[in-house]
Order: sequence, then C-alpha cells, then structure tokens
Amino acid sequence: MLGSREIKKKTSIIIKVNPNNPSGFDIQKAAEIINSGGTFIYPTDTIYGLGCSAFNEEAVKNIFYLKKRPSQKPMPVLVNGPKMLRELISEQISPDTQKLIKNFWPGALTLILPATHKISKLITGGNKNIGLRMPNCKLLLDLISYTQTPLIATSANISGDQTTKSIKKIIAEWGHKVDLIFDGGEVINPLASTVIDLTVHPPKILREGAIGAKKLQHYLTEIGGR
Repeated sequence: MLGSREIKKKTSIIIKVNPNNPSGFDIQKAAEIINSGGTFIYPTDTIYGLGCSAFNEEAVKNIFYLKKRPSQKPMPVLVNGPKMLRELISEQISPDTQKLIKNFWPGALTLILPATHKISKLITGGNKNIGLRMPNCKLLLDLISYTQTPLIATSANISGDQTTKSIKKIIAEWGHKVDLIFDGGEVINPLASTVIDLTVHPPKILREGAIGAKKLQHYLTEIGGR
C-alpha cells in the first residue's frame, strides 16, 4: 500500500441507473465528481468497478488507500475506443491488436500494451505496461466521452477479498468511503474481464475471465505464429 492515511467518512451519493440507458443528468453529476478528483463505484458489463480519473494522481492514490491495494500492483484503465487507446500507449496499434479490438471491443477483454508517459507510474505499478479495456456499457462510454478522461477500473472490493454480485453489500461497505455509487442492480456476469498480455510473443492470457480461452485461441494462435 501507499503508506498510510486516514480515510474520512463521507455520505455517498447513490444514483439508481440503467447502465444501458443512463440519463444525461446522471452523466453530468458523475462528471462533476470525477473532474473534482472524486471516487465512485459503477456497474460494468462484468463486475462492479471502483474508479476515478486516470489523470488525477491524488484520486488514484485514494483508490489504492480505499482498496488497501499494494502499490506495486497495477490497475487497469477504461477507454471509450481505439482513439483514446492510441493516446495512452507508446507504440502504434499493430494489425493483430486491431483484430482483437475489432472482434472483442466493446467487451470483457483487457489488453496489456506499452504505456505512454501520460500514464502515472502509480497506475502501472512502476512497470512499462498498462491494461486497457473498452467496456460494453453505455453508462461508462458516455461518461468517458463526456469527461474526455480514461477511468481507473479496479474491482469494488478490498484487495484480496472476493468480489460480490450484491449492490446492497457494496453500498453497505462503501457507502461512507466514496463520493458516488451508481446502483445498476445485481451483477449479471460475475466474471471479471479476460486479460491478454500483448507485450510478449506469443501473447499470453494472464487471466481467463468472461471471454473464454477457446474464443480467443484462433486469434492468439494466428498472432503467435508470426
């Protein structure tokens, strides 16, 4: 963890939301919180996430404190498409990466790629790479587009604990720690995203999640054969 600090208790704003049809008011309210350095919990197309602006270092530090997450453990980031991804990686998007993006984004696939200097070393855990994902969730895509900032995308649980499908449990545990909680109902898909490291050859699945290895095998075999 990043040293120690006192986490001040607060009363979270709780907004019920349809993740696939959010209101403009909800997006605007969340954007105000994010742009002012706030933290929030949100539904995704997989599990509930805990996040903030990836460009606000103080907010990122707060995420580490809230999760009790080791500082050397990197955190993934959500983007709203390939254009934002290009701004966060230090090399061109390869044809192989483009193929994975075309077939699995938006969706539950996190790609590990070389990070640009725009990304804080806090997020990468001091490494050179970053995990990036475009979620299949209109709430998040609208929010990223509105704020023009990528979002931290770590699971809404204390580091090492099990994730939960229950929004009631999330509100009970986090309702005095974060600035905003989007209540999108119970989690439908309890699996986290699948993570592929594209900085090694052949590419390596680091975590099998919502997208099974069999669905990816054709693409990985084709990439690895080059």
